[in-house]
Amino acid sequence: MRHLWFLVSIFIAVFAFSWAYASDRNLYQDAVSEVIDQSAAARKEAASGALARVIIRVAGVDRALQAPAVKEALSKPDSYIQGFSYTVADEGFGLSLQFDRSAVDKLLRRAGLPKWPLPRPAPLVWVALDDGAGQEVVRLANLDIDQDSVQQQLVSEGFDFRYPILDLEDRIAMGVSSIWYGDRRAIMSASERYSANYVLVGKFAKVSTGYIGSWSLFTPTTSRSLDVSSDSLDQAIASGISFTRNLVAEQTAINVAGTSVSGMQLVVSGVLSFSDYTAAIDYVSGLTGVSDARLLKVDGDRLIFDIKLAGRLDRVESLITAQGKMKKLPADSFSLDQQQLQYYWIAKGMR
Repeated sequence: MRHLWFLVSIFIAVFAFSWAYASDRNLYQDAVSEVIDQSAAARKEAASGALARVIIRVAGVDRALQAPAVKEALSKPDSYIQGFSYTVADEGFGLSLQFDRSAVDKLLRRAGLPKWPLPRPAPLVWVALDDGAGQEVVRLANLDIDQDSVQQQLVSEGFDFRYPILDLEDRIAMGVSSIWYGDRRAIMSASERYSANYVLVGKFAKVSTGYIGSWSLFTPTTSRSLDVSSDSLDQAIASGISFTRNLVAEQTAINVAGTSVSGMQLVVSGVLSFSDYTAAIDYVSGLTGVSDARLLKVDGDRLIFDIKLAGRLDRVESLITAQGKMKKLPADSFSLDQQQLQYYWIAKGMR
């Protein structure tokens, strides 16, 4: 039986790696809608914007474009291009670019930036709209907006949304007032049937100048909000996509350099499913006594975090196990410049 499980594990790992690599390659492609001609100058100008989009898509975080190494790379995008092709457009030419995966990854390492791994969380999205006739819970996919642009932006930013069915069960569990007044408990309770670790909630009201409202991203332990004032509902939705991508990536992206910054590592083993993966990351990120937690590496069923403590070590260790989601294991790695805290994830399927 143990031998059979080993073979099954190998098969799953190889299949997952092959699928992730194929999908990962797509992150390094970009299509520029139009260039005036096929000259090297026009291609370079378009390639700079395309490379910026690829870097955001691969790293996931807005701060990527502020790194000095990235700014330098954007001024010399040709060295990152692996291939390109043209198509005839209404005015000029359409340009598609394939950037070199290895070169972009090396750039992220050199810049000290993370990489947002696949598969990525797909937040569940609830929306409430007041169009003047009253407040109503609506599906984002049914709003009177350019739905193709929404999907294109999601593809461009490298992740996807999930939507509630909005059947009778949903409408009983999620009243419009829960969204309008940010009732965290009701929002997370209504989202339980979808096993959602990330829940995005938007509320918008139509006014004379366009739309005002906010986006809030909820996890089981944290929430962040963004106020919105825009000329159109399309712009309001677009701001929510970028807001969500940046926050989720900041939590789940991996430090591609793979080295500890603070010298203290937290190793969580026993993470066997994607649901546990996102739940464990959320739990560690929200720990009292940990001022910063960054995912360094995924090694089989182990998540390795670089952490910075905001309190005494013994106090932090007691807080880690306080909710019964992790138990401490004997440390198996210790040196003068690095300490690993070893824990096992026992909250299987819990959020």
